[in-house]
Amino acid sequence: MSFKKGDIFFTDSDKTGPKIVKFLMQSPTVWHWALGKFLGMFSKKLKAKFISPVRMYHAGMFLDEGNIIEQQWPVQTRPLKDTKILGGKHCIWRYKHLTEGQAVALQILAESRIGTTYDIQLILGKTMTWLTGIQWFVRNVEAKDKDICITFVAYLYFKTINYNWGRKTWHEITTDIMDDWNVAHPEDWDLISVQV
Repeated sequence: MSFKKGDIFFTDSDKTGPKIVKFLMQSPTVWHWALGKFLGMFSKKLKAKFISPVRMYHAGMFLDEGNIIEQQWPVQTRPLKDTKILGGKHCIWRYKHLTEGQAVALQILAESRIGTTYDIQLILGKTMTWLTGIQWFVRNVEAKDKDICITFVAYLYFKTINYNWGRKTWHEITTDIMDDWNVAHPEDWDLISVQV
């Protein structure tokens, strides 16, 4: 299998932290989640309108066939062979319309962020939006030029090719939102590798 600049990967884990992140991504707000739980007592179909399963929790991008870049604590690059991406639960998406020039621009922008640390404020903003339903928090509570793993990838695509996954800002994107969008838009995205 051959990977290209700009391919997006998602991975999963059964550890406690990822389980908490996936729990929070299954509904847009705690109110949706509570309503889904309540309606689930009467109908699985109604529950599914408010609570959806989440496949993956972590995201990153390929710089080329053998190297990835991801937001861990700092943004960092690693050789693919030094990761467990392909050995565990994962999916890898390729944007069908990415030109070579756009792929190079993605790579340059991504590498300019190497060493940038995690955005704890954005996590607070996402949590406040989940608790209240008010989008202002996720759109405005952030540290400048910092991201979390999924918003790092979304930022690269927003800034380079103006792709927004149906959202106003890259801060609103979650791994589940991006994954669900890609599944629903096969005209734009190819699933080139999956193991769940």
